[in-house]
Amino acid sequence: MSELSAKQKGGHPDELLDVVDEDNRVMRQAPRREVHVNGDLHRSIHLFLVNDRREILLQKRSQWKPDWPGCWDSSVSGHVTAGQTYDETVFREAEEEIDYRCSDPAPVLLIEGSELTGREWVQLYVEKPSKRPRLRPDPAEVSELRWWGWDELVEALVREPDSFARAFRTLFFMWRQTEYVIPEKDRTGWYRLYSEVPDRLQILRSFLESAGLAASVERDQHWLGHAGHGMFGQRNPMESDLCVPREHLSECIALLYLSEVQED
Repeated sequence: MSELSAKQKGGHPDELLDVVDEDNRVMRQAPRREVHVNGDLHRSIHLFLVNDRREILLQKRSQWKPDWPGCWDSSVSGHVTAGQTYDETVFREAEEEIDYRCSDPAPVLLIEGSELTGREWVQLYVEKPSKRPRLRPDPAEVSELRWWGWDELVEALVREPDSFARAFRTLFFMWRQTEYVIPEKDRTGWYRLYSEVPDRLQILRSFLESAGLAASVERDQHWLGHAGHGMFGQRNPMESDLCVPREHLSECIALLYLSEVQED
């Protein structure tokens, strides 16, 4: 058998990564092998591809991978190399691993680095392809691809957790807490997070703005009558959309879905 390439062994050990602190600020660069041996905090991306049938694409990691070989993992995952951004990395890794060209991966959650994530600050992206993609996985990285129904996946995670990579288990259950949010762009380029009646959305918008985040409510003029006069308690019940800019998306989702309102 021929000698395995560095990629087949799970990435070049001398690849430089950004070492970050507890606030995800870059402190220095170090070789990949050193980062892993020392347990330094560093960065990675994970991408969930989902379809209209409530299915998520998972990859089975190659047996050559040094971590979690043969286990099911996110559609795409990979380290952020030194000097690169999360966004640059998700586009690159998707093409390298499964020959998928991202269109609009939405950064839904930024997860703090811990033992559960392999000491990685993880930016989780979610994208819904416009049509079922034709994928060609790199055999050095991926041994199998499979679409899983969400309920089926939850059952498998509970029944056989060790069949799934630890970081994926953490990320999936956090995404599940957001009710499987899949933000979509509105006509202004912002992302829709909620669709409800305007009164409720105005409260949520104020909550986000109080945290220093930008938000808007589409069609929030529905409380006005046809002549522009207030309807005095007879607001139009038509649903509106709460939208946020991309740069605030992860923080807004964390606040709206993963935080609890404290009562006095």
